[in-house]
Amino acid sequence: MQRKRRGTALVQTAFVLPVIVIMLLGIVEYGRYYFINTVLYNAAREGARFGAIQPTNTTGITAAARQFVAGLGGAAVNVAVATPQGTAHGDPITVSVSYTTGLLIPGYTKRLALVRSSTMLIE
Repeated sequence: MQRKRRGTALVQTAFVLPVIVIMLLGIVEYGRYYFINTVLYNAAREGARFGAIQPTNTTGITAAARQFVAGLGGAAVNVAVATPQGTAHGDPITVSVSYTTGLLIPGYTKRLALVRSSTMLIE
């Protein structure tokens, strides 16, 4: 004897669809986080590379790093330059790039601060 099963597909979809949507949002957020992380690290590396050649030109170091992160919204990006031992040949120079962003999830207002830095020796 067969029972009528009208509406079972709708009920199953109602259970599965929210899980799938949450998984997709998580995948998109992780990809976005990974992209921003990579851009910040590359910006710090480019700033440190510029600073390894011209360690006293902090304006140029900041500009080199900011040029790399122009697509993220340059106003929200902070660049810090540190030369702990001085500006002589062989001393390290560290460039840190920070960016604060929110998540794409509606209603989630917490901000996420990302900081990446790179250190190179002055040539």
